[in-house]
Amino acid sequence: MELQPTTVWIVVLVFAMMTTSRALEHECSHHKVLARNRPIVSLNVDHRHHHPNLQNEQQQHQRSKRDINRHQWQPIRIHPHYVNDKIHLNKKSYQFLQRQIIPHALNYFRKALSVQPIDLPLQFQACQSTFNTTTRQCQTLQPIQCGPNHATDYLVEQHYRPVQYCNHSSNCRWFGGDGIANTDYLLYIYSISDDICQGGVLGYASVCGESQSTGRPILGYINFCPN
Repeated sequence: MELQPTTVWIVVLVFAMMTTSRALEHECSHHKVLARNRPIVSLNVDHRHHHPNLQNEQQQHQRSKRDINRHQWQPIRIHPHYVNDKIHLNKKSYQFLQRQIIPHALNYFRKALSVQPIDLPLQFQACQSTFNTTTRQCQTLQPIQCGPNHATDYLVEQHYRPVQYCNHSSNCRWFGGDGIANTDYLLYIYSISDDICQGGVLGYASVCGESQSTGRPILGYINFCPN
C-alpha cells in the first residue's frame, strides 16, 4: 500500500467522526463496525497510582472525579499505540504513517479539541472480581477489546492498572504496567485487511471505551485498509 499525503485529511475526518458522532465510513461499513464493537465499555480509569491493598476503590473513584473537575480545559493529548504485528504495510508506507500521517492528524486535534486533562498515567482496569475485600487479590481478569478482531485484539498488559492476579489463592502474579503518561485518549493503530475493507474503503475507526467519570471517549482504534 502506498500512502498519499492527502490521506492525512482523510485520517483527520475519520478521527473527527470517531470522537464525536462515532459515524464511520458509508452506511454499510458503519453498520459492520458498530456491530463488531458493541457495546462501548464504560471504564473506571485510575487517575492516581496506588497499591490495590492500600486504598478503598470507591474513595479512589470519588477523588478521581474531584481531580478532573478542578482542571481547566486543555488541548487533547492523543497517544498512538502501533500494533506492529498487525500493521501490514511495506517499510516505506509504515514510516510515512508514523512520521507524517499520524503526527499531522494528532497535531490537528490538539488545536481543534480541548478536554479536562488527566493528571497521572492513563490506566485501565482488567480485574473483574476479587477473592475477598481484605487482600484485594484479583480472581478474574477481563482484558479490554479494542481492534478490528473482537476475538484477538486486546490492550497490551502495560496499559492496565497493576493488580495481583491469582488463578488459585496461592498461585499469584502481578498483572499490569505503568500506563501511559500525559495522555487523555489512547489510540490503537492497525493496518489489516478484513471484510470491511471492501469497495474502496480506505480505513475505519471506532471508540472502545468511555470514562465513567466524564462520559468522554478515552480509548479507540483506527484500521488503515492495506489493500
